[in-house]
Amino acid sequence: MPRLSLGILIATALVAGDALGADTETCARSYEAAQNLRQESKPVSARRELLVCAQDTCPAFVRRDCTRWLSEIENEIPSIAVRVHGTDGCDRADATVAVDGNAMTKGADGRTLDIEPGSHTVRATVGAASSEQVLVVSPGERRRIVVFDLGARDAVCGVSAKPVVVVGPTPPPAADVSPRKVPMLTWVLGGVGIGVGAVSVGFGISAWNDKSTLDGCKGHCGQHDVDVMKRNFLVADVTMFAAIASLGAAAFFYLTRK
Repeated sequence: MPRLSLGILIATALVAGDALGADTETCARSYEAAQNLRQESKPVSARRELLVCAQDTCPAFVRRDCTRWLSEIENEIPSIAVRVHGTDGCDRADATVAVDGNAMTKGADGRTLDIEPGSHTVRATVGAASSEQVLVVSPGERRRIVVFDLGARDAVCGVSAKPVVVVGPTPPPAADVSPRKVPMLTWVLGGVGIGVGAVSVGFGISAWNDKSTLDGCKGHCGQHDVDVMKRNFLVADVTMFAAIASLGAAAFFYLTRK
């Protein structure tokens, strides 16, 4: 692309025989600015300048170059299309869309927004809800779809959100606090154990009394009296073991009752 300074451009216009109208200097400035902006990879800004220098009031050779560059630069301008879903999942054409802090008119109605190549911060806002994305767009990248979900990602327009049911572990059954009945065998064996225990105590007392008496005639006591004493001791021991066994069984049935 040829580069012409402002002074040279005006002089060229004079040599070419073009009339110097009131807008000639403006045309020359836009002509030069468009070239600079295009080299800086700012095609959107360059297009604004080219639209000025392509007007009929500009010198012919300026119009010719600017018109040609306009057709070329259209292929360099990237664009985006913003869609905003509200908290209910529905499209919100009334959302406010700002690119690099600059509000875009009707930025959420599906129209394409021409932007310069490079990195941009795009923010969508509906009421108190807002979201922001950083985009890096390349020259010539056309109609890149940018979607903002301001509600839950699974929200569907027109479908009410279902309450979330939290499924946890099944709680253990409540403990049975009702009193458990005492088994009949506990009563029977307990009664037998107490009764037999009493018998054992009776025979034991009698045996110890006999022993106390026989200790006085030790060596010449009657054999019958000695046999009675031994029998009483034996009965006392046997019945004591039986009482203990019976009471133990009664305790077992009591502790294992259901």
